[in-house]
Amino acid sequence: MNTYDIIHEVYNGKLSDQQAAEFFDQAYEDFNSGKLLMNPHEYLCMTYQELTALLMHGLYFTDIAKFRYEGWPNKCMLCSKNIIFGARGTGFWTYRSQLIRGKIIKNALVCLKCADVLAVISMKKKVVAFKKIHKKRKKRRRFVSK
Repeated sequence: MNTYDIIHEVYNGKLSDQQAAEFFDQAYEDFNSGKLLMNPHEYLCMTYQELTALLMHGLYFTDIAKFRYEGWPNKCMLCSKNIIFGARGTGFWTYRSQLIRGKIIKNALVCLKCADVLAVISMKKKVVAFKKIHKKRKKRRRFVSK
């Protein structure tokens, strides 16, 4: 059975992100219905690393194509430790736009340890914001007794 290199097509501009996503979904539907006999990610010539980036981390096909042909970042944006990709690697997480060290950085790849730290910081900010809103609402509630 022939394969179709979807990342290569996106990198060359023959497919947009939306078209690639539709093609990807169609390949999985064909696989589930029995029309496609090989694994969809093998049919689409995607590596485990690219599939993980797409499904688990939500990277766009254009981002994955850029990483495939121009090189995957190998250092964490925060701690500068090496990120090892693959099943036994240290893993990575992506932040679409994140304030890191005073700068807004788009598509930042960070190691899982730093991702946990950023998640905790983000949750603390949300909790503080929620408490402020809740405090304002409490002040507004004034019950009139009869």
